[in-house]
Amino acid sequence: MDKILFIVGPTAVGKTSLALKLAKKFKGEIISADSRQVYKGMDVGTGKDLPEASQYQVSSIKYQRETVGFYLVKGVRIWGYDLIRPDEEFSVAHFVKFAWKVIKDVWKRGHLPIVVGGTGFFLKSILNPPKSMGIRPVEKLRDKLEGYTLSRLQRELERVSVGRWERMNQSDRQNPRRLIRAIEVAYASKGNRSFLPKREKTLDILWVGLTAPIQKLDDRVLRRVKLRVQKRGMTDEVGRLRQLYPEWNQQAFSATGYREWRDYLEKRLTREKAISLWRQRERQYLRRQLTWFRKQKSIRWFDCSKVEAYAGVVELVKNWYA
Repeated sequence: MDKILFIVGPTAVGKTSLALKLAKKFKGEIISADSRQVYKGMDVGTGKDLPEASQYQVSSIKYQRETVGFYLVKGVRIWGYDLIRPDEEFSVAHFVKFAWKVIKDVWKRGHLPIVVGGTGFFLKSILNPPKSMGIRPVEKLRDKLEGYTLSRLQRELERVSVGRWERMNQSDRQNPRRLIRAIEVAYASKGNRSFLPKREKTLDILWVGLTAPIQKLDDRVLRRVKLRVQKRGMTDEVGRLRQLYPEWNQQAFSATGYREWRDYLEKRLTREKAISLWRQRERQYLRRQLTWFRKQKSIRWFDCSKVEAYAGVVELVKNWYA
């Protein structure tokens, strides 16, 4: 039976570090399920945290007609970093197509796919793709909707699909991109889902979650923001991206940290205020992640602040993978 291991949890909890240890122990390969780490040149703010000794190697897998590669870290392959430029579109449909290509390739080589991430929608969609995934963007409709105000988009979605409008949370109702996509899906009668993986075998899935008391998670977030600012080159990274993409209106730059640091470099915020806002938004994101993960009943949780957590995870995975 084909197996997939998921390592999930909120931001700054140590998912990739754990996944690297498990990959070494169980002959695995890591697939990043992070909606921000797919962008080239966005390394510091998205927390790729690749060691200097890591090597990028080209594979035989093609995505968007281009051959993609992986980073080799301590002998372990990490897939899903640096797939596209920040000015290119990337949706959950793109991610699912890519993820399944890699998963099947990992199986062929007799290795264990280890999916790692905190983007709940990406994680869930690997196994349960949303019905909207087969519906392609309609450029003429998008061009029209992009000229609408937020309130008009809200009214339009409520008009064409009151059910979809009522199911949306408050955050999505304030997000023009999500509203436009929902309207687009509502207009489409059906989509072509032929790209979804055809699985002949039943999958054996293990979900492992990392967490910690909320104060410890907050402390981890604060330390990580400080480290990215002081030692890992956020100023240089954002400065370089501003030169390449001066309009700064790409979806990629909505990622937490980039807006705040751009505003600091353009003297709209003080350094202290930018750091404060960055930390605040990271904490807000952390709490949204925790809310989503609490609803997932199949996850086996481990408190990463306890010394026995790693041994517990190893024992669980060993018994499952045997």
